Amino acid sequence: MSPEPTSAFQLTKTHFKQFLECRREFWLRHHHPEAIPEPIDAHAQYLIRQGYEVERIARSVLKQSIDPEHLLRQHTVTHKNLLARFDIFRTREDGTCAVYEVKSSKHIPSTETAKAKQEKRKLNLLDLGFQVHVARLAGLDVTEAHLVTINGDYERGAELDPRAAIHIEDVTEEINSIQAEVGKLAAAAIELIAADPGDGYEDLCVRKLKCPYFRYTQPDLPAVTIYDIPGLRGERFENLVATGVLAVTDLDGTEELTANMWDFVDKIKNPPPVEIRYDEIREMLARLEYPLYFLDYETVNPAIPQFEGMRSYEQITFQFSVHVLEDADAGLTHHEYLSDGSGEPQRELVEELRKSVGDAGTVISWNKSFEQTQNRLLARLYPDHREFLESVNERMFDLAEPFAKGLYNDPGIKGWSIKNVLPVLVPGMSYDSLDVSGGAIASALWYMDVYVGSEEKERRMVQLREYCKQDTLAMVRILEALS
Repeated sequence: MSPEPTSAFQLTKTHFKQFLECRREFWLRHHHPEAIPEPIDAHAQYLIRQGYEVERIARSVLKQSIDPEHLLRQHTVTHKNLLARFDIFRTREDGTCAVYEVKSSKHIPSTETAKAKQEKRKLNLLDLGFQVHVARLAGLDVTEAHLVTINGDYERGAELDPRAAIHIEDVTEEINSIQAEVGKLAAAAIELIAADPGDGYEDLCVRKLKCPYFRYTQPDLPAVTIYDIPGLRGERFENLVATGVLAVTDLDGTEELTANMWDFVDKIKNPPPVEIRYDEIREMLARLEYPLYFLDYETVNPAIPQFEGMRSYEQITFQFSVHVLEDADAGLTHHEYLSDGSGEPQRELVEELRKSVGDAGTVISWNKSFEQTQNRLLARLYPDHREFLESVNERMFDLAEPFAKGLYNDPGIKGWSIKNVLPVLVPGMSYDSLDVSGGAIASALWYMDVYVGSEEKERRMVQLREYCKQDTLAMVRILEALS
């Protein structure tokens, strides 16, 4: 794994952010990018598009007070092995300039006290600080630095108010105060490329030894390590590390662990057999009342609110599928709605849902909190349908509950998502043959190909119908297996 010379490497803002987030993965991405496969799938393209949407609105706002000829998009400067490409770059006749870093995330004020949000803001500032650092090294007189984010408190009216939808914050003082820190971090990133992060286990992120770096450099790492033991930290963790034992399966029972930790270890060393708590499952299913309505929503959450009454990143429910069983002996019927991207999708969806779901009977979903959250949002947007939507929520049964609560334990079920449960309880039925592979992909395809529009629109709508229908049919078959 001999690294390339630093002269062959040019540090960009993207690289710099990767370095800040995980130095090991930053190194691996440069020397062995094949070890971190990251296909630009539909969801990734959707996220990129959200960034461009925020940038477009920011430019429209700035053009109201700045001569458009002084606003440059994607302006690039270099200095030795540093490269900065600005989202928005403003020039002035006196030779000074201002830079704008656009983020498709919600505004975090400097007074924020929550640690996670503080860290997110600091990362955004370091990101912008890198841009300013490179610009000044390249000889530009940067006198202003601005962070552009989304106003999370803005609620859209009949028309979008671009100025209210975003937050343009002058962070020049903060950026100036971290320039020395940014310079040291950029130098450390370049030095690391020509070095080797080593195999030490210090400063691990939440993925711990499942980090791609360790999996690439140490392919023989055990599948489950002591770093995976829940709650293991502090002196107890240090003592265990000192023993040199890495694999959970190599623990011999003499180590100082709590009862819960030993329970985790025992389940790894001796996987339990299939365990089904029949009585509790029967008791749970006894709550079901016919007719049964198996309901699934598909949604998308754009950065910029698209419809009146909505806020940034609130979900637009654009599709539903409902399978109906009127009684135990009745045949299965199916109802669906998929917005073609025109009009007001959510009002049309609620109106169609009222035709498909009656006023009595159990509504079955998978991880019901999601559908219930959407129904509360729809009730806020359309108060004339509030009573119906609240009734649906009150009658909702979560089919994931037996698996989430451990009433049905099967080592073959890796997690309790419907895609993990289905092939175990209903052999031969899965999502593998579908063109749409998951909810995130469905959201992205609807937004880009149906809502925005593309030549793929009609084909995508067929694929989306197949995917959503599969979700509710899967619930039907899982309930049959449980029954």
